[in-house]
Amino acid sequence: MLKIITLLIILCISPVTINAQSNTSPEEDKLLASLNKLPPPPKSIDDVVKLLDASKIDLGEIRRLTALSDSEPSPGLGKQELFTFYRNRARANEALARYKQMEADCQKELEFASSVDEVDDARMTCINAAYHSGDPFKAIDLTKKAIAALPNNSRYGWHLSYQMLLVNANRILGDIESARVALRDVDGLMVLLQRSPAWGEWGTHWTYQAERARGEFLMTAGNPVAAELSYIRALAANDKRYEAFQRGEFGQSTRRVHTKEVILTGNHIAMMQLGRSLMAQRKLVQAEYQFREALKVALQVGSVNSIRVTSGIQALSYAVSEQGRIEESLLLAKFNLDTVLKAGYPPSSLHTINARRAYANALVSKGEFKLAAEQYSANRTAIEQDKDLKERYQSRGNLDEITAFINAPDLALAEVIAKDNFERTVKTLGPNHLRTYWAQSYFASTLEGAQKYSEAKNLFDKSVNQLIEQNRNDSENQTVSIRHQERFSRVIESYMNTLFKANPENSAGPAAQAFMLADFARGSVVQKALAQSTARANIKDPVLSNLARREQDLQRQLNSLNEVLVAISAASAEKQLPGIQNKIKADIDKLRVERDSVKNEIKNKFPVYFELVEPQPITIARAVKSIGPKEVLVTWYFGERNSYVWALHQSGLDSFAILPFNKKEIAGDVERLRKALDPGVSTVDEIPPFDVNLAHALYNKLLKPIEKSLEGKELLISIPHGSLGQLPLATLLVNPVKQPEKGANGFVGYQNAPWLIRKIAIVQLPSVNALASLRSAPPITVERKNFIGFGDPLFSNEQAKQIEMPSVQLATRGRPLYLRNSPKTSKVSSAQLALLSRLPDTNQEILEIAAVLKADNSDIFLQRNASVKNVMSTDLSNRKIVMFATHGLVPGELDGLTQPALAMTTPTLTGDQDDGLLTLEKILELKLNADWVILSACNTAAGDGIGTEAISGLGRAFFYAGAKALLVSNWPVESASSRLLMTDLFKRQSDQPSLLKAEALRLSMLQLADKGNAKDEKTGKTSHAYGHPLFWAPYSLVGN
Repeated sequence: MLKIITLLIILCISPVTINAQSNTSPEEDKLLASLNKLPPPPKSIDDVVKLLDASKIDLGEIRRLTALSDSEPSPGLGKQELFTFYRNRARANEALARYKQMEADCQKELEFASSVDEVDDARMTCINAAYHSGDPFKAIDLTKKAIAALPNNSRYGWHLSYQMLLVNANRILGDIESARVALRDVDGLMVLLQRSPAWGEWGTHWTYQAERARGEFLMTAGNPVAAELSYIRALAANDKRYEAFQRGEFGQSTRRVHTKEVILTGNHIAMMQLGRSLMAQRKLVQAEYQFREALKVALQVGSVNSIRVTSGIQALSYAVSEQGRIEESLLLAKFNLDTVLKAGYPPSSLHTINARRAYANALVSKGEFKLAAEQYSANRTAIEQDKDLKERYQSRGNLDEITAFINAPDLALAEVIAKDNFERTVKTLGPNHLRTYWAQSYFASTLEGAQKYSEAKNLFDKSVNQLIEQNRNDSENQTVSIRHQERFSRVIESYMNTLFKANPENSAGPAAQAFMLADFARGSVVQKALAQSTARANIKDPVLSNLARREQDLQRQLNSLNEVLVAISAASAEKQLPGIQNKIKADIDKLRVERDSVKNEIKNKFPVYFELVEPQPITIARAVKSIGPKEVLVTWYFGERNSYVWALHQSGLDSFAILPFNKKEIAGDVERLRKALDPGVSTVDEIPPFDVNLAHALYNKLLKPIEKSLEGKELLISIPHGSLGQLPLATLLVNPVKQPEKGANGFVGYQNAPWLIRKIAIVQLPSVNALASLRSAPPITVERKNFIGFGDPLFSNEQAKQIEMPSVQLATRGRPLYLRNSPKTSKVSSAQLALLSRLPDTNQEILEIAAVLKADNSDIFLQRNASVKNVMSTDLSNRKIVMFATHGLVPGELDGLTQPALAMTTPTLTGDQDDGLLTLEKILELKLNADWVILSACNTAAGDGIGTEAISGLGRAFFYAGAKALLVSNWPVESASSRLLMTDLFKRQSDQPSLLKAEALRLSMLQLADKGNAKDEKTGKTSHAYGHPLFWAPYSLVGN
C-alpha cells in the first residue's frame, strides 16, 4: 500500500493561477508550515540499506524486456496486433534506455494506430523518445505538430498533456518566455477542463500535470520556494487519484494512465521533484525525507534495477553527501552501480554511464582519486565508441573527473581533458562566464601539477578572483553546495602552490596573498550555511528581511539561468540557439546589476548583519591591527598536498613556512593523540598513556618552523584548521621527555613537563575576522550580575523518576573514572533526545562556581528548570558569566538535527512548545553582554569533519549574540578535576579582575597539572595525580 504523506491529502486544489508565481491560500500556508514538521528521517541510512538488500534484481524481467526489444513481429499480424507489438516494444526499449530503438518503434505505432487515443499515445511515445535522446528541439517540433492535429473545442486533456511537454522542452532549451507562454496555455486549458463532465474522473490527473509543469518552470526560473508548493499540489492530486484507484473507481478503464503502476510512478516523480526543490533551498533533511519516500514508492512498482529506483538512489546519495555524510553517499552510489552491472546493462547503457559517473563523483568526494579515475576511464571508453553518447557527455566538462586524473595521478590525461573543456567553454559561453572561470582554473590546476607554473599563474590570476566573488555570493545566499566548496578549496590550494613555485626567490608577496586565499578556502560551507541561514531566519527588521529575500531570490535566478545557459551551450553547433543564448546572457547581466545594488544597500544600512553573512576578505595588513604588542597570531592551512603556517606580530608578518605534510597526516596525528584524551574507559588505571613523543613531534611539525615568533610573547592567538581544532595546543610538548609509565601511578610523570601552555597563554578563534570583530566591539558599561547557569537537564521521563530514587554506587574493579557521559548516538541508526544520558555531576559544578562568584539561587537553573524556554525568556544581557553544562550536539547526532545545538530538558517534562534543543538559530536570538560563555559539556569543541566546523559555527553564534569569550570542552571531562579547574579559574578572575582570561586559564591548568591530586572517597588519601592532560587540558578558550 502506498505510504501517503497524510498531511498533503487535505490540500485544497484551488484554481490554477494564470501567472507562474503560485499564490497560496491560508490552508496551503498552513500545509507548508506542517510540512516542516514531518518526522525527520533516521540519522543513518541503515534502514535504506536493509530495504535495498531485501530487494532482488529481477533478471527475469530484464530477460523479458531484452527479448522483446530484440524481437520482430510475427508474420501475418493484423493492424491492431502490430500496433500493440510496437507499443510494447517501445516501452521495453524505454525501460532498457534504448532510445533510438524507441523512436523507431513509435513511428511504427503511428503507422498502425486505429483510434484517436492510439494516435495520441504513439505521438506521446515519440515525444518522450526525443526527450530521452537529449533532443528537445525535436520534442518541441513533435509536440507542436501533435497540438495542431487536435480537433478544435475537444480533447482538451490531450492538449494539456502536450502543453505540459511544451513547457518542459522550452525550459530545457532556456527559452523561458516560450515556456511561460506555454504555461499560460496550461492555465487556460485548466479553466476549460474544470467545466468538463470528465473532471470527476480526470481532474486529479490534469491537476497533477499542470502543477508539475508549473514546478519545473519555476525551478528553471530560479524560484524553488514557489516550485515546492506546486510539487506539493501535484503530489496531493496524485494521492487523491490513488485513493480513487483503491476504491475501484477506475476498474472499467482500459487506459494505462489509470493503472496502479502509472499512478505510483507519478507519485515517485512528484516526490523526486519536491526533493530537488528542497535541495535548491538547502533544506537538506527535508529533501532526504522526500527522496527516501520516492525510493520506497519506486520499489513498489519496479525492481531494484529499474530506472526509477536507480534515480532515487542517486538522489538520496547526493542528499546525504551534501550533509557531509560521505561514507553513506559512497555506499549508496556503489550499491547503485553494482546493481546496474549485475542486471546486465552494457557499459554503453545510459543506466550504466550515469550510475558509474555518480559513483566516481562520490569517490572524488571521499578522496579515493585512483579508484575514481578507473571509473571515469571506463565511462570514457564506452562513450568514445558511440557518437551520440560522445556528443551528449563529452561536451559537459566534469570537473570532478579532472580532479581524479590530477590526483590519480595521470597529469597528461588531466591536462588534455581540462584544456579541451576550457577551450570549448570559452567558445560556447565566452571568456567572462562563471563556468569559463571554473574551466580555466581547472586547466590551470593541471598545468600546476605538470610544473608549468608560469602558465598556470597567468590563468589563475584571471579566474580566481571571479570564483571568490561567486563563492561569497553563493554562500551568503545559501546556494553553495559541499561539492562546490570542495572544488573551490582545491582550486585555491593549487593557486597557492603556484604562487610560491612561480616566485621561488620572493616568498613574502605570495605568503601575504596566500594568507587571504587560505581564509577563503578554510571557511566551511557547513559553517557558512549555518550562520547565514539562521541569521536570515531571525531577521526582525522588515526592511532588512525584504532586502535579504530579494538578494537571495536574485542569486538563485542568476544561478539557474547560468545553468540553463551552460546546458544549451553544450549542444552541437547545429543545435545552438544564439538568439535565446544572447537573451539569457542579457538577463544574467541585468540580474547581476540588480543583485549587486541590493547587496550594497544591505551593506550600507545593516553593516552588522552583512559582516555575519559575508565577512570581508582578511589581509595581513588588516589582521595585524587587532594584535597587541605581546601577542602572536598563528594560523594554519592544511591542504591535500602541502600545508602552510603564518605567524603575525603587531608589526606584520613575522614568519611563514610551507609545511611538508598534508591534512590527512595531521588528522592521523591528532586522532592518535586524542585516544588518550577521549579513551571511553571506566577506571583510572585503564586511561592510556599520553604519547609524549608524538606530542613533541607535532609541536615540531606545527610550531617549530615559526618558533622564533613566539619569543617574548605572552599570548598565542591560534586560528586552527580542520582536525587541529580537535586538539588543544596546550598539550603539545616544546621539548622531548621520557614517556611516563602506564596506569594511574604514572600520572605523576607528566607533572612539570614542558607543555606549550607553560611557555605561553593560548586563545583560539574560528577565524581572523572574528578577532577583528571582537576587538572592535565597544566596552561594556552596564551594571551586570556575576553569573547565571543552566545544567543537569533531564532528557526523559525515566531520568526524572530516577531523581526521586536513592542512588546506588556500582562496584567497579580498580579506581573508578567519573567521565561525563557523551551522547551514545554514533552506533544507532535513529536517535531522539531521550537517548542522551544525564549529567548529574554538572549540578554540583554549577553550584560550586555559583558559590565562588556569590551568585543568587534564582540564577541557577537545574534539571527541569534547565529548559529552552527559561534560556530564551531570561534576561541574559546583564550577566558577566553565562554557563551551560550539558551535551553539545552536532548536525546528524539526533534525527533531523541540522544545526549544532545544546541539549536542554525535554519538553515532555516541562510542557513547553519546543524540541528541547538550544540550536544555533535560537542562540542568535539571545542578547548577551557576557565576558564568558561556558560550555561545560561533552565535546563542545571537538568532533570530526563537519562536527568540528559546526561547533565553530556555534561559537560564532554566541559571539554574534554578544559573548566576548567561550570556554568549551574538547572531550568528556572528568568530573572532580573539572570542578577543581573551573572553581580555581573563576576564583582567580574574581580575585584579580585585571587578569587576562587566557592567563587565568593557563595558571589554573598548570596548578592542576603540577599539584592537583584525586582523593580516595573512602580514605581521603591521595589516589592519583592529575598530571595526565585528560584531567587538566579539556577546556579551550575561544574568543577575546
